[in-house]
Amino acid sequence: MTGDNKGEDAPLTYEETLELARTETEARLAAADLEDLPLLLVSLPDMDEADWVEATCHAYLDHDDPWVANAAATALGHLARIHGRLDTEKTVAGIEAAKTRHPEMAGRMDDALSDIAFFIKR
Repeated sequence: MTGDNKGEDAPLTYEETLELARTETEARLAAADLEDLPLLLVSLPDMDEADWVEATCHAYLDHDDPWVANAAATALGHLARIHGRLDTEKTVAGIEAAKTRHPEMAGRMDDALSDIAFFIKR
């Protein structure tokens, strides 16, 4: 899912997520530009390495680009749905901080928080 950085009402295009091994993913994340990062991030939850995926998403929550930070939050919501576990306290705090930095993405990030609350029973 990508947008054109014009805010919450920007048109979205839906793209198939990528199926990548961890080493390839690490290399692509390191070389990715702002246009490629969101798709890479939302592709992460399909990987079997949930702890690595979670840590990687947390690293991108404080990104300067709102679409990248939003993709990290969305990926964490998907991680909760797919794997049924994550550090909810750290994740909720990280997404709330990202919402403060990128208020134009608050509604989208709230969707990720809803997914986490639904799929992770405390």
